Amino acid sequence: MKNVENEFPWYLKRTPFLIIAFCFAPLAYIIIFLNWSRLDNETRGDRFFVASILFLIFSIGFMPRNFLSISLAVGVVLFLCSATYVVLLKKNSLLF
Repeated sequence: MKNVENEFPWYLKRTPFLIIAFCFAPLAYIIIFLNWSRLDNETRGDRFFVASILFLIFSIGFMPRNFLSISLAVGVVLFLCSATYVVLLKKNSLLF
């Protein structure tokens, strides 16, 4: 099986991308979006997940304390509402 990562530029390989994402989180997003069509689905998902987690950690430092707690509460409520909607939608589809 051919290793797809050997075809990527140096900044898209696993270790350099992790270092870039850890040190410069917004730059990792720019790199992912500029090379979106070049990456296969599995690699794109992995790199996007790493960039998202590290960007979230990076952006928490810029949020005021009250905004962070409010946004987490709103996020939890939205998640619970969407999960309830999906469950109810599946129940209704089973009945018909």
